Amino acid sequence: MSNIAQFMLRRRGGKAWHWTDIFSWAWLLGGFIIMFGPAVWLTASSFKTPAALAEFPPTLLPYVTEKVDVPGYEKQLPLYTVTLENGEQTILAEVRRIGIVAQMVDPEAPGEVIKVNIKDRKPVRKISFALNNFVEPFVRFDFFLYLGNSVFVTFMATIITLVVIYGNNYYPCCQFHGRIRP
Repeated sequence: MSNIAQFMLRRRGGKAWHWTDIFSWAWLLGGFIIMFGPAVWLTASSFKTPAALAEFPPTLLPYVTEKVDVPGYEKQLPLYTVTLENGEQTILAEVRRIGIVAQMVDPEAPGEVIKVNIKDRKPVRKISFALNNFVEPFVRFDFFLYLGNSVFVTFMATIITLVVIYGNNYYPCCQFHGRIRP
């Protein structure tokens, strides 16, 4: 084992674990999660759709509800795994939801509308990364104008700061050398 690994994995109790070793590792792990947890959450959330960001309870991975084309309906309908009254599970597409009752149809035979309590359904979901979150700002806004403005403001603030700080060297009467002037 290298010296660095040996240093990092040393224990107060020698070969056995001492309670301070466990406390130290728990403290370090807790600090690591508190420091880097928000960054991981932010990165994972950047790949989610607005609907996935608004769902409760939130998920770490970017899930989306699968949708299917159903004859007789213009838009794609979301799929749900539904537990029917007889205990049987089937996959149905939701036409609309009114209160706690969802009106659903079988995608294979869309003629009959089945009313289902929303607690008896679970969305059929898959992991999908919303990469358009990274493309849309470049398309929607004039990114290079904003970048140029930021570079200009940063450059001017740096120049003004340098003039104020180093300009003081040319006027020694304005410097304070630790003594009180008459």
